[in-house]
Amino acid sequence: MSAEQELLTHWRSLPQEKQQEVLDFVEFLHLKNSANKPPLVERLREIRSKIVDSGQDLLNEDEIEKELASRRGGLTQQKTPEELGWPPGFFEQTAGCLADDPIQRYPQGEYEQREQLD
Repeated sequence: MSAEQELLTHWRSLPQEKQQEVLDFVEFLHLKNSANKPPLVERLREIRSKIVDSGQDLLNEDEIEKELASRRGGLTQQKTPEELGWPPGFFEQTAGCLADDPIQRYPQGEYEQREQLD
């Protein structure tokens, strides 16, 4: 069996959405190796058209920002203090509790003089 026949056999056994992914990947490889690449704007319009034709929703601006941030590793879900193991209401009860009783630092005494390291 030739590589072409083997590829076609495997491709036919895939669900339709996976077949489309294979076609998109082959198109990507073709464009990547093509000397006459279409301009980026044209390629983006083609991608948008494919998404619209597929019936999938396009991302709004907030979703785009979240997607970019997550891909850059900058967006993480904030955990609540309770999820991090703190008792419920801990920070609300303790924040500012010493405001009327300031902490004093008493004299610390003399520090031991040590030899210099070479």
